[in-house]
Amino acid sequence: EGSKICTMIANFTLFLLFLAFLTTVTAKRCKGVALPDDFDGSDWPEMWRLRSGMGEREEENRRTPNVAVSPSVLARAGVQHWKLDPSPYDYPGKAIPWNDTVEDPELAAIREEFDYNYADIISVTSRVESFWDEHFHGDKTIRYMLNGTGYFDLRSVDGDWVRIAVQPGDFF
Repeated sequence: EGSKICTMIANFTLFLLFLAFLTTVTAKRCKGVALPDDFDGSDWPEMWRLRSGMGEREEENRRTPNVAVSPSVLARAGVQHWKLDPSPYDYPGKAIPWNDTVEDPELAAIREEFDYNYADIISVTSRVESFWDEHFHGDKTIRYMLNGTGYFDLRSVDGDWVRIAVQPGDFF
């Protein structure tokens, strides 16, 4: 009977080691955050994978054929998106820092929920070279498109570049 107990303990230990190995392998292959069951990316803007050897940066630079990207790809990287309506509010053209003088209840609710307490407003009227260099932000970074259109390029958890076509009201 002692031999059976030793065999059971050895088998159990092997099973635990296998589970630890499986967990490690799975964690390495499944980078990113889990999506909530009710995730709905229907209000996200159009996104696609950038082609390699990108041409002019201001162009769409889609692959041929185009490789559309599901919003879940960036959501798994921790990116969040809201579609707000900035049009009823009078935002300044530039404010560094911005003292949040606009009474937008949706924006106020997001800032409160996530404890966002600093903001700048800038107007981009032409190409800004420093925007094109890959860089990282130590803190959470928010981008809210008040007017105009443009592109944001982000890396997915698998390292591919994803281009997002942004319009007024896109809040990341």
